[in-house]
Amino acid sequence: MKKLTLLLLVLAPLLVRAQKEAPPVPIPMKNNLVWYEKNDTVPGLSADSIAARAARWLHDSFPEANETLKISSSEYLQGTGSFRVTTSDDGHYYWLKFIIDIVVTPNKYTAQFYQYYEKPVEPGITNDWSKIGYRWWDYCQGKPWSVEDKTLFRGLHTQSLALLESLHHAVADY
Repeated sequence: MKKLTLLLLVLAPLLVRAQKEAPPVPIPMKNNLVWYEKNDTVPGLSADSIAARAARWLHDSFPEANETLKISSSEYLQGTGSFRVTTSDDGHYYWLKFIIDIVVTPNKYTAQFYQYYEKPVEPGITNDWSKIGYRWWDYCQGKPWSVEDKTLFRGLHTQSLALLESLHHAVADY
């Protein structure tokens, strides 16, 4: 019996798998894409008024954003957003870019940020754009691409939520 107990004590560490670190933030996903979405009600505002305010926010926040497009009876705005996430005290950072869709109807709008790409700016890493969804998937599987991934994902989440809140204030508090 002592030999069996000793054998179990020796083999137990080999049989128990290490627990993966939980993701730092709950990054929302839709169709395998990082996807932030907010449905907002703005009582008393026409679709044209909401669209004009949202277009102004889009232009002021991202001057490179696309023009406003009209689709049937509602307004549809689309643009490209980007922001920078600093990931280390050494000055490493990532550029993140994404598509912004804003669909407007009377008294409400839906904002969607999706198709995020990341571009690292640090020594030793290629400076090409890649879909951040791949990186997030690997991170959740316990295979981070870099020690800075946790900070990157926190920055992505925090800044995306801040932009959605900024849009809300631009439309509702005009």
